Amino acid sequence: MKALKGNLVFFEMSEVQSTKAELERLGFGAYVPRNDYKTALIKALKEYKKTEDEDKIYRRFLDEKDGVSFTIFAERIELEQLSLDREITLKLDKVTGVVTCDCDSSALLEEFHKIREMYTKHQGTIDATQLRQLIVKAIRNDAHGISMRRAGGIYFVDDRFTPALKNVVELLSSFRHSASIKQIPIYGDQNTIDAIATASEEDIFNNIEELIEQTQKAFEKGDMTERKLEGRKSDALAIVEKVKIHRDNLASKLGNVTTRLNQVMAALEEVTVKVSSGLADSNDFMNLLAKL
Repeated sequence: MKALKGNLVFFEMSEVQSTKAELERLGFGAYVPRNDYKTALIKALKEYKKTEDEDKIYRRFLDEKDGVSFTIFAERIELEQLSLDREITLKLDKVTGVVTCDCDSSALLEEFHKIREMYTKHQGTIDATQLRQLIVKAIRNDAHGISMRRAGGIYFVDDRFTPALKNVVELLSSFRHSASIKQIPIYGDQNTIDAIATASEEDIFNNIEELIEQTQKAFEKGDMTERKLEGRKSDALAIVEKVKIHRDNLASKLGNVTTRLNQVMAALEEVTVKVSSGLADSNDFMNLLAKL
């Protein structure tokens, strides 16, 4: 009988809600989102719309690095004419989490206080979307899962990391009425080995291309610094570690991945010299990469 290679893993989840404190208790505190104030405010606005008036709508605008604004409108139909009347504009400081409003009446100020109470409550909650993201991170990071398709959803977990996968299974079992995880054991026949090698190559190449894209965007925006480049180098080293972990799974694809990764790391080193001397321009990184 062929040796067990690992498991194909996928999970399903319906509407589920938990708290950050509960997930920390279950051992997944490292993946709980911190200070995600914008998400908490959007949750509060959705709750406000449901509980107060279905005719209320909200729109986001001026979504910037340090802040974001939302305006709540009342949707009215009079004499077959639709009107949208602005009621409240909220401003969120993404750094401190403070929410303010431009309420011009006591009635609107009271509505703002309701929203702020909901916002405070949601800062400690995790919804299905956030929990789904947390589960994927745990599969990818703790169990070193490899995505078997570009869109995600199905992951290969090497048999070496079964203990970490069991932790994810135990977490989802806490939501057994609204979440489930499936594991399909796969064995080391040649077709399976080839499929895993191809998926591993594509998965790691996606990581490399994402690193390249993030680096180039920073250069194009004109805000690349030595500190940011050190962060990109750390990201590259993390991919190096991922290649080491999946060396056997990559099989004949190992050389392709290693060559590309070495090119990116060399380009990062060379462009750092230019940035530190103040001589770098927006195209240097990609030009250096193209030469390697």
